[in-house]
This record gives sequence, structure tokens and C-alpha cells, in this order.
Amino acid sequence: MAVSAAGEIVLNDDPPLHGVRPAADVLFLTAVRAFGSKCVGAILTGMGRDGAEGALQVRRAGGVVFGESESTCTIYGMPRAALQVGGVDAEYPIHEMAHALVASMAGGKYARAS
Repeated sequence: MAVSAAGEIVLNDDPPLHGVRPAADVLFLTAVRAFGSKCVGAILTGMGRDGAEGALQVRRAGGVVFGESESTCTIYGMPRAALQVGGVDAEYPIHEMAHALVASMAGGKYARAS
């Protein structure tokens, strides 16, 4: 799964990356080429490092990436890897992720519920 230059999701038969297909890195790297600093992403629960490099590139382009916090992850591998390389702006529990994404796209910051 990738994002075309026109900003559309496209499916392909490319070889797996990191042993998986679809791969989050492919999705993020193609999304940042299509949307640049307007790119907004999330890394949710999962094993391994897939998504870490793509998330970092989104941030380097001026976009925003949120990671799921360890407290709600079944497996904290992917969000941890992205955080460790500097690819995550903030972490949120899964039940707050949608609010953070919407606030980011609306140009604001999400203040966690108390």
C-alpha cells in the first residue's frame, strides 16, 4: 500500500519490506512525498521497527506523527522504535488518538482529557 503523487491510496505487488506487506514505512515515505509538511500519521501497536524510518521522514518534512502510548499497546514495538529515532511528536492512549489527529489536522494542539 502506498500513496500516489496525486494523493490516492494505491495497492501494489511490490516485495515485502521488513518481511511485511503492506509496510508502514512504504505508506509513510510515499505519503510524505505526496503531502510534505501537511502529512499527519499515527504509529499504533505492533511488533518490530516498521514505520520508524517513515515517521522520522514525515517529521523531517514538517509533518506530524503520533505514537500509541505503551499503556494501551498490545505490543509496544513499532511505537517505541519510532519514538527512539525521533519519529514521534507525542504519544497518546488509543482512546485519545483520534482526537489528537483531528486537532492536529485542524491546526491546533490536543490537550489531553484529565
